[in-house]
Amino acid sequence: MSWKRMQFSKADLKQFDTELCSFRKVSKFLADENLDAEAVQAIRNIGWSVKTVRDAGIAARSDEVVWATARKEDRVLLTTDKDFLDEQRFPIRQSPGVVILPAVSASVAGLVTALATALNIIGRHREMWCATKLIAGADGTLTIRLIDFHSSGISAVRFWFRDSGPPYIWQDTS
Repeated sequence: MSWKRMQFSKADLKQFDTELCSFRKVSKFLADENLDAEAVQAIRNIGWSVKTVRDAGIAARSDEVVWATARKEDRVLLTTDKDFLDEQRFPIRQSPGVVILPAVSASVAGLVTALATALNIIGRHREMWCATKLIAGADGTLTIRLIDFHSSGISAVRFWFRDSGPPYIWQDTS
């Protein structure tokens, strides 16, 4: 397996832009209580709508309550809690959109990188991220778990967004 640089023709980009135009709703976010208050404030400072579980009146409540609130309010859940990857408790088909971020204890810079990558990808096109779970890496990688419409199972696609240049995709070379 290896990283492969993604190549796009002008026609590919034009078609992609046309398809993105059909997704016009901007994402709103629900920040789980494990997300650092400074990160929440930074998201607000750059203009995104983010509500904390405290703002929603559900602080110290179960993950199931947090999940249900995100679904009810149509907000993408931002968390460091990998429990939300559990398909038995939190089925992807019912996902409001979940972004698993690295814990700030691992690296503040890594959290910033992961958050910037995730917001740039999911922020402007809300409808694309329902029924998905994203794992944002501290190194600019983004693993997107989604329903595979061919097999009806769950598949994962992994991207690496570098500071400059085109993105890379992880490919099986075997």
